[in-house]
Amino acid sequence: MDFPSVPRTGFYNYGRIAQKHRMDLGLVFTDSTISGDGSNDIGRFFVTGHFDETNGECSWTKAYIGGHDVFYGGFSEGKGIWGLWELPNESGGLHIRPRETNKANRIMKGRKSRRQ
Repeated sequence: MDFPSVPRTGFYNYGRIAQKHRMDLGLVFTDSTISGDGSNDIGRFFVTGHFDETNGECSWTKAYIGGHDVFYGGFSEGKGIWGLWELPNESGGLHIRPRETNKANRIMKGRKSRRQ
């Protein structure tokens, strides 16, 4: 399983409600630990947790600055992580993936490779 330490983006939702809420994260995966920070429509947060490269499972806590904690569990699939979040009275799904470069960066990379 591959857990690259790159900027990530994704979404979470509430229960069976399909509306996606965006989140952006900076996560570091090293020595079976996850650390980082991020933000979403609720606020800024810190992330701490663990991952298992053998089976692709991961779990972490998202702690909002001055607020509550949210517990996550998921698994790596391709470059992304799918999973569930949980609070005492609520839960839902999530998906995060490496943030893609924007169109301008892709064009510049293509130009550089043609010059070489």
